[in-house]
Amino acid sequence: MKVIMVPVSNRPESKTALQTSFDLAARLDANIVAYHLRPHRSMDMDYKPIGLPLFGSANHRWLDELDTKSSKSAAHQAKKAFTQVAQESGFKITHGAGTIAGGSAQWHEKVGSPDRLMEILGPVADLSVISRPAAGGHVGRIFLLAALMHTGRPLLVIPPRMKKAPGKRVTIAWNQSPEVCRIVSSCMPIIQAADEVNIVACGRQDRLGPKASQLKSYLKNWGVKANVLTTKGRNEEAELMQAYRETKSDLLMMGAYSRFRLREVVFGGMTEYMLWHARIPIVIQHD
Repeated sequence: MKVIMVPVSNRPESKTALQTSFDLAARLDANIVAYHLRPHRSMDMDYKPIGLPLFGSANHRWLDELDTKSSKSAAHQAKKAFTQVAQESGFKITHGAGTIAGGSAQWHEKVGSPDRLMEILGPVADLSVISRPAAGGHVGRIFLLAALMHTGRPLLVIPPRMKKAPGKRVTIAWNQSPEVCRIVSSCMPIIQAADEVNIVACGRQDRLGPKASQLKSYLKNWGVKANVLTTKGRNEEAELMQAYRETKSDLLMMGAYSRFRLREVVFGGMTEYMLWHARIPIVIQHD
C-alpha cells in the first residue's frame, strides 16, 4: 500500500482526514496524494453526478454548495492545512510521484465533479480516506458515496473528530463473500501492521465460500495471528458492534453490497448502518 488519496476541503473534518491519512501513511511507509476539487463554471446546477437515492436532497444543490465552499480563498485555506499537516508529519511536499525516504506528499487542484474525480483518480490509489460528514454535510456525503462507488478500491471512512489513525486493533466482518475476501487482500498491509486482528462471523457459515477458520489459516501464511469470534446472527449489526467494542477494536473491515437498477443503488442494511450510523472507523470496498 503505497498511495493514499485524500480529498481536501476547507472544513474541520477534512483536516481530521488529512491527519489520519498522514499518520497511516507513516505507519505503512506510503505516500499521500491530496486533491482539492472545484466545479466547472459551465456545469449545470441541476447536474446529478451519480443519481444515488442515498444522496437525499443533496442532488439538486451539490454544485451550489461546492462552489461556495471551494472559492479561491477556500482552496488557499485547504492547501494551507495540507502543508501544515505534511510538514508536522515529516513528509516532503513534491510535485510528482517517487520514492522518498520518510514519504512524499502531493497537492493537486482539480476542476470537475466528485464522481469524475473518484472515477479517474481513485482507481490509481491504494486507499482513499474520507471523514464521515456531520449532519447536513451534503457535499461530504456525495464525496463519500462517489469514492465508494467509483474507485473500486478500499475506502477508509472515519468519524469527523478522530484523534489518531485507526488500525492497531482490527475487526474483520466475515460473511464468506468475495467482497470481504477482496478487501482483506487489498488491505493486507494494514492487517499486517495491526497489533491484534479479530474475525467476527455473525450467524451460520453455511453459504458457498471460505469459513472464518479458513481465513484465519490464510492470514497465518502472511504472518498474522487472528482470533475468530462467532455470534448467533439474530441481529448482525448489534452483534458486530458488540464484538467490536469487546475486542477494543479501532477499525472495522467489511465489504459493500449493492444491486444496480437504472443507475440507482440500494445498499444492504449492514452497509448502510455502518456508513451512516455506527460512528466508528470502517474500511469498505465496492467492486
